Amino acid sequence: MLTILLTPVEVRVPLTFAAVLVALAVTGYVAAWIGGARRGRSMLRTVIGGALALGATYLVGSLFGVAAG
Repeated sequence: MLTILLTPVEVRVPLTFAAVLVALAVTGYVAAWIGGARRGRSMLRTVIGGALALGATYLVGSLFGVAAG
């Protein structure tokens, strides 16, 4: 949320994308740690899935002419 609120409009989308990927990596790590799974694989799977979802959302928004900012 802070990335969206505190960054200039010109770089808001890329910085938000990066911040979300960092948050997803942390989430994947913590989930693997709690579950006793491989941390690297869990982080990678979570980040890749999240990046694909972010990309799909951006694409759909672009197709319908919806823009953030």
